[in-house]
Amino acid sequence: MKIDGGCLCGYITYEAEVNPEKVAVCHCTDCQTHSGTAFGVVVGISDNQFQLLTGELKTCLLYTSD
Repeated sequence: MKIDGGCLCGYITYEAEVNPEKVAVCHCTDCQTHSGTAFGVVVGISDNQFQLLTGELKTCLLYTSD
């Protein structure tokens, strides 16, 4: 199944080919924090299934205090 998406400001846009049977719901605290809800929806894909259309991806490290 082909999906598309992007960031809220529109700088990043992408397309991906995903297998709907590989979609999972995660309830870990990281997914809860990132989504602002009780869960996050995730799906694993390989590099050849993902195409960045606009923008440039960056790595962001998140730190939490214990």
